[in-house]
Amino acid sequence: MRKVLLSIIAILLVANIYAASTIFIMNTTSNYTMYYNFDAAHPSNCYPKIQVTGTNCSYLTILPYGSVFFSNFSDLSSWYSGLEYTLMTTSSANPTMPNASQAGVYLSMYGLDWSLIRYKGEDANQNGDGVWIGFPDFSSCHGETDYWSGSYTTGWAFSLNGDKYFVMS
Repeated sequence: MRKVLLSIIAILLVANIYAASTIFIMNTTSNYTMYYNFDAAHPSNCYPKIQVTGTNCSYLTILPYGSVFFSNFSDLSSWYSGLEYTLMTTSSANPTMPNASQAGVYLSMYGLDWSLIRYKGEDANQNGDGVWIGFPDFSSCHGETDYWSGSYTTGWAFSLNGDKYFVMS
């Protein structure tokens, strides 16, 4: 019984120590719906990573002047239903599709944090690829820029006081 209790305490401590950052995703435009999805990855070796999308790998959306914020998948599911998670344990591993609860365990257990956002906004529809924007603390994992400017919108990713932000303006 003592071993079981110590194991539970250890799991709770690890989950609290390695909690993901709170991420704020904001659409500050007046005319454009933002379409996005994102990855959470391990900060030192880039794997495992979890990609989060809407149903059938679709984009999540934020209307003009809208925003969402979350620090785990339970929080995220209060904003969206039908989320899909794709887990990659290595760059060559076959992806698996954990459920929301399993994805949340991986997020805490492996110390994953928000690493990349793929978004589109100006004159966008759900077809076609968006632009990958990466958080600077993960640049060795993804090699993506933290800023992109189009004809009508700009997107950038940054960290401030331990929280992460993605803004489309």
